[in-house]
Amino acid sequence: MVEASLGAKMLGVPLTPAGKRIATLLSASRARRRLYPEAVIQAPRRSTKTTAIWATIIGRAVSRPGYRAVCVAQSGVISSQILTEHAEMLMAQGHCQPAQERDRDPSMAVLRLLAGRESITFPNGSRIWAAPPDPAAVRSRAADDVVIDESGEIDPAKGIAFHAAVLPLMDTRGAWAQCIVAGTPAVAREGLLWQQLQVARENPRAVGILDWSAPDDADAADEAVWRATHPGLGVLTPIGTLRRRFEAMDLAQFSREYLGMWAADPNAAAIDPVAWQDCAGVFSDRPGQGEWVLAYDCAPDASSASLMAVWRDQDTDVVHVELIEHSGGTGWLPKEAYRIARAHRVPIGYDPIGANADAADALARARPGVKLVPLSLREMQGAATRFVAEVNAGTLAHAAQPALDDAVTGAAWRQVGDSGRLFGRRSSSADVSPLVAATIGLWVYDAKPVAAPLRVVTRSTAG
Repeated sequence: MVEASLGAKMLGVPLTPAGKRIATLLSASRARRRLYPEAVIQAPRRSTKTTAIWATIIGRAVSRPGYRAVCVAQSGVISSQILTEHAEMLMAQGHCQPAQERDRDPSMAVLRLLAGRESITFPNGSRIWAAPPDPAAVRSRAADDVVIDESGEIDPAKGIAFHAAVLPLMDTRGAWAQCIVAGTPAVAREGLLWQQLQVARENPRAVGILDWSAPDDADAADEAVWRATHPGLGVLTPIGTLRRRFEAMDLAQFSREYLGMWAADPNAAAIDPVAWQDCAGVFSDRPGQGEWVLAYDCAPDASSASLMAVWRDQDTDVVHVELIEHSGGTGWLPKEAYRIARAHRVPIGYDPIGANADAADALARARPGVKLVPLSLREMQGAATRFVAEVNAGTLAHAAQPALDDAVTGAAWRQVGDSGRLFGRRSSSADVSPLVAATIGLWVYDAKPVAAPLRVVTRSTAG
């Protein structure tokens, strides 16, 4: 921790609470040796991860004559950029100078720019240099510390091979050597960062770990999840910044970059059948007019369709899902959805693709009209995640309805783009349209504006 504090002072930046936790992990020792020869740090963007690591190795460099550290990122170019950025911070504080001015002040560190082999050399003989994630670039070059940053961005096979190749660099450097793997999630559950996280989670005594990540079933659209997960929120990053990123980014990308959430395992069941069974039981009747929502979903080949009612209990906030109808074909759907929506004054949610769009077109032409609520792709992903979170939390209730039960127990995930996920049509072992309709209904219900309480205004008649 002392080394990190010294390095942070030289860089001209404070150590944030998250930065102090990182520094404490890296500096932990026992019996005059490094407690964690290997450490893994998963943290969202803009959470001081890289700065805290660099403060630590710079503090070590100025405190330990002859210290050596190699810093690697997803490419030699990025590695060099990260090193140069921190060298410039040292320059701004009067602790470093470019190589062409190295005779100006011998007490300063020197930045050498060597086309992909940039380095910072300190007056005490210590050296920090950048390298690409290529074993040939570091072979036979001993190092006290190896920093592999942005490890989630390194090609999976290349990252694991590089990690295995650099560990011997520290064999002759004594009991204080350390390999640090850091980053944010990759687009799939593979590669060096994922490997080290799994090792550390199973045996935290073998690999030190700091893991800022939301649970797999967390609702990425919930700002409470943001606040619970992102250590830089309100310290380095204003909430308004995350709101703008949320609007601009794909939901899966936002979840990776700012919440540390990895893509779902495509081979895993989408919903825990035991958790679903635990949600069966006490089930209340639908509330009054306008106090619930209607949602539908059609199979892509129009072979079936489902119509679902969804609401939350006003006292307990428990989600209720009720399958109104699940039948073959889609011809019946517009008429039935229209009849129910008009009779109960409820909106109709849907995913505007394929056969769903045809049904929506028929509903839009009906007069008098009903309120249709289409969901975007990002909202569909969020809806699926939110539904699973409610099931896992035991805050959802459903009646015993075979078509809905079959949809849930047979549902599997499918990847959308690099790392988004929805319930798969082909990968699932059952028709998932009842489940998809339920997720849509929950999203639409939660987006309903809350009715403002009536205000009673009394006027004085005294004249």
